[in-house]
Amino acid sequence: MILEFLQYAGLGGYGQNLGMIFQQLEYFGFFDYILPFLLIFAMVYGILDKSHILGKNIGVNLVIAVALGLLALAFGDVSVFFSTIFPKAGIGLSILLVALILMGIFVPMGEEGTRRWGNYVFFGLGIVLFVYIVFTSLQEFSFWRGDWLGTNWPLILTLVLAGGVVGGIAAGSKTRDKE
Repeated sequence: MILEFLQYAGLGGYGQNLGMIFQQLEYFGFFDYILPFLLIFAMVYGILDKSHILGKNIGVNLVIAVALGLLALAFGDVSVFFSTIFPKAGIGLSILLVALILMGIFVPMGEEGTRRWGNYVFFGLGIVLFVYIVFTSLQEFSFWRGDWLGTNWPLILTLVLAGGVVGGIAAGSKTRDKE
């Protein structure tokens, strides 16, 4: 029975290879709709379940997670963004893995100073790769194309400065314990 289903689906015939299976999954919309939906659903449900924002009602959390997962896929932007960012993130993780291997070979880990230095370099490389991956992935959307950044830089600068001022005020307004 299972073999007949696989042959009907085109997965059990002669000459099938993994590439053809992935092509069929792509044809069915698995990578454009099902995987992004599952990822968004799992993240939203996990956040709602662990934070208990809406209480401990599993049904409410499931309905909200399914609704947000389906709404996120309604216009296709999520699928385009996921198909852009995840391959680049895979390349970035490969670069970090090679850097980690090279650091393990060339940086002695027995000494505390060199361990700390290597960790800072590795963390800095991770930040640079993260920023690069995010900005190159956002270029797929229309608001990053063209001269958007050039025409809106005063607004961006104002928002960054206002965020810095608010952050500075929030950091400076912590109450001190009386001793």
